Amino acid sequence: MRARHHAGGTFVLPYWVRGGASVVLGGFDPDEYLAAIPRYGVSAVNLVPTMLGMLFAEGRAERADLARLSTVVYGASPMPRPLIEHALDAWGHGFVQYFGQTEAPLCLTVLDKDDHAEGGALLGAAGHPAVDAQLALTDEGGAPVAAGEIGEVRVKAPFTMTGYHNEPGLTAQSLDPDGWVRPRDLERFDDRGYLHLVDRSSDVIITGGYNVCPREVEDALASHPAGAQCAVVGALDPIWGEAVTAFVTLRTGAEVSEAALREHVRAPLAGYKVPKTVHFVDTVPYSPVGKILRRALRDPLWEGER
Repeated sequence: MRARHHAGGTFVLPYWVRGGASVVLGGFDPDEYLAAIPRYGVSAVNLVPTMLGMLFAEGRAERADLARLSTVVYGASPMPRPLIEHALDAWGHGFVQYFGQTEAPLCLTVLDKDDHAEGGALLGAAGHPAVDAQLALTDEGGAPVAAGEIGEVRVKAPFTMTGYHNEPGLTAQSLDPDGWVRPRDLERFDDRGYLHLVDRSSDVIITGGYNVCPREVEDALASHPAGAQCAVVGALDPIWGEAVTAFVTLRTGAEVSEAALREHVRAPLAGYKVPKTVHFVDTVPYSPVGKILRRALRDPLWEGER
């Protein structure tokens, strides 16, 4: 049996130590989750963006009794900008984001309540570095990059991994001799020192010689009112090498054409980032902790080529 874990478990013991109680449900059902908040007098919740989106689907969250709820902690995957803006309008500014990685759990950066209240560009940030975490962004040669430039993140903290079990080759690729861990994420710092996630380097699409980060296309798609969930990958293309390809689920009762979605994305993004193809699907695959499984969508498009 494969063990599964999630960072949310670390929120249990600290609450107990401070005299609080934890409510653990048997599974995630949006209606039951919202009903449990007033039933148990819940003041703080921890969830992933996918869960938050399901809570707001079909007006559920707006109808719920959340008078006691003062803190909403989220993490595990990037938060779509339209979703967090809608959530802030509906629930106020009690949101806190934490960002960590499998190689360096739990908390590398924090976007606190004041940051959410400020809004604007900060809503797209992962936050400022945690007190015991060092973060550096470098180019392919290991040289630091300037604020605003995209670089590969390197992490040093007391809670980082010491290596991959029985994988010395992979460990050598991901752990520098001086202790810096390289999780292969592409990120940038703004001029105030807030970290902004760009994408996993393995997910970057190279189309016609240009690099496209799936997340920025996904954010543009997510801003369309008809879309519920979306994922963007690169498909094999004889002309472009890779073609930007989107998978989209629609909100209940919503209708939109592929052409309309492509035009919607074309407004904020460069032309080469606009999906060549949009597939309408019933569901987008997610991992047990709410992260998009892009590989599950990408691999069939490259069958026999990789």
